[in-house]
Amino acid sequence: MAENIPGIASIGETINGNLLHKIFYSGKKSFAYTDTDVFESIDLAELVIYEKNEALLGRRIVEDVLTSKNKILFNAGREVTKGIMDRLIGAKISSVIVEGLMGGTEELPVYEVKYVHKDNIPIDRILVHSEPYFEDIEYGRQISPTLFSTLKEKNVRKIVLVSTEDLKYANPFVFNPKLHRTNVLASTVFIGGKSIAEKESIVTREMLIDFVKKDIETIEVYKTTNIPLTKFRRTNQDTVVNKYPLVSQADVLTTKTPIINGEACDRGRLALG
Repeated sequence: MAENIPGIASIGETINGNLLHKIFYSGKKSFAYTDTDVFESIDLAELVIYEKNEALLGRRIVEDVLTSKNKILFNAGREVTKGIMDRLIGAKISSVIVEGLMGGTEELPVYEVKYVHKDNIPIDRILVHSEPYFEDIEYGRQISPTLFSTLKEKNVRKIVLVSTEDLKYANPFVFNPKLHRTNVLASTVFIGGKSIAEKESIVTREMLIDFVKKDIETIEVYKTTNIPLTKFRRTNQDTVVNKYPLVSQADVLTTKTPIINGEACDRGRLALG
């Protein structure tokens, strides 16, 4: 995938049948994709700045501050100083709970992350993703000064680009549910004079995917008939009626070929015991 679809697909995700179904039923008319290993990830930040929250200075911590390994960094009751803030930033503690100015408690951020962005990035590329991701950014557009300014205003850290030659678009599709696993080809499928699927072959999912890739829209299959079978039904003589098939998919049948075994039958012959 070369497009982020919230709740359905993300950049770099491998396209498969289930994903195509989700995109199709979401109502999306087309989606962007590309080959693997062509994404170009760029870190826009030349410098990362952790700007201290001065509003924390002089406040008293009301809950123990724990590190990522659940070890106590500062006990409750400590007053926040510049030295304490430096240690909080070093430990990547994003917020602490302190006494409120009007009583009670409040959770305040320790710092705000700001980036000094690069001035030059490739402008002959298509923007397909960013970190963080913003739904109001027009992904799929070529990088321009306006788009680059928007990325910097939103404090975007990383972007993913792809060249115009590598970006492709496709329409999502859903296979005809009547084809898969229940049919046999009634004629050989040719493309450019070369056979790609022989007559009498069972229609498989892999075969259908290959047809779609080769822009084959229709195929000929044999007509199918569904015959319901009675399974494990009790009779008045306390016996069981249990019918089961004698043939498999793609078997060639002739006139009078038995296809079902039932009560008092053995491959079409009367079996009285």
